Amino acid sequence: MRMTIFGIVGIALLAGCQSEPVKWIEIPLAERTFFDSAKDMHRGHYQVEVAAGESLEYMLQMNRGDTIIYRWTHQADDPKLLVTEFHGHTIRDGDEPGTVMIYKTDSAPEGQGSLAAPFDGIHGWYFNNESDNDIVLDIEIVGFYELYEEEH
Repeated sequence: MRMTIFGIVGIALLAGCQSEPVKWIEIPLAERTFFDSAKDMHRGHYQVEVAAGESLEYMLQMNRGDTIIYRWTHQADDPKLLVTEFHGHTIRDGDEPGTVMIYKTDSAPEGQGSLAAPFDGIHGWYFNNESDNDIVLDIEIVGFYELYEEEH
């Protein structure tokens, strides 16, 4: 039987792999680490105009555990004149009080990050344009969400 150098090396490598198997220590799944989502994953690129001296909310419907990755930018002359609040709130039922959670308030030319919704509800941004010019926001969102349009 004739064996090539590659055959000999292969046998040596296999013999070296016959040592004790690597052991794993399984740790319990930490709370709020893994979520399945019933929603379809979306990738959206939106341009939103905030008129001079006006404000608007750009909101997403998300269930607890739904996750997004986002980035928004704008080209205002003075970024400090666009006040941004990233928050979430429950959907109110009649006169019953709702709950709200503020994630971040800032005045900056851009924002980026991720969110795992801590509860079912509406999550998104309040943009307040304190300048004398309209501001166009460029918003990118990837994840499990639906655009929220309030019923009137």
